[in-house]
Amino acid sequence: MNKSSIYIIFFILLFMTVSRVFSIPLKTDSTRVHAAVPSESKINSYKSDSDFNYETDVVPSDSIFNRILNWIGHFIDMLFSNRGIAPFIRYGIIAVLIIFLVVRLMNVKAQSLFYKNRKQKSLLIHQEELEIMESNLDKAIEKEISNGNFRVAVRFMYLKLLKNLNNKEYIHLNINKTNYDYQNEMKDISFADDFRKLSRVFEFVWYGDFNVEKEIFGNIHNDFNSIFSKLNG
Repeated sequence: MNKSSIYIIFFILLFMTVSRVFSIPLKTDSTRVHAAVPSESKINSYKSDSDFNYETDVVPSDSIFNRILNWIGHFIDMLFSNRGIAPFIRYGIIAVLIIFLVVRLMNVKAQSLFYKNRKQKSLLIHQEELEIMESNLDKAIEKEISNGNFRVAVRFMYLKLLKNLNNKEYIHLNINKTNYDYQNEMKDISFADDFRKLSRVFEFVWYGDFNVEKEIFGNIHNDFNSIFSKLNG
């Protein structure tokens, strides 16, 4: 049974329970009540007893806990009043709860509702790149480096990194996934920060159409070789 079915069954049972409670008929009590009036002397004795003196104001303790309770009480009173912005806050909370419930029922990732930038772009691995990944990426990387195509070389090194991570079962390679998806899969791995750094470098170089100079590429190349060593270590 999936989560959506559980939520639906829960709300149906809750509705049936509430309906059952309100459908129970109220019983009336027809017993005759006889009022007992105490004697005047008894009343005077109660008046002179300090335990029955309710006119004394009790000063509440001015502790942090009481302050918090007072603040919560004032906030709840304000929230359910119609003064000022209280109705807007109340409706806003209700709207957030409804959205949360819908998101949970539909099993939608919350970050996908708000996180929209180029990290969400798919790598768009082409057919020829898939063939290269299946054959010899090292040879393709060396070829691009020798031809001075450092930007393409960075892309091939990043594809090699993804392939190695997939082989080690740190990630599950899929052409429809984004770098952000892979970073989430890597968040508990010891060299996750290295992968996050190289992902940013790849995005800057590839999606930013950045012209990589030879000296800069040397540093990038060293960073990739470093994480490859950790993977093979």
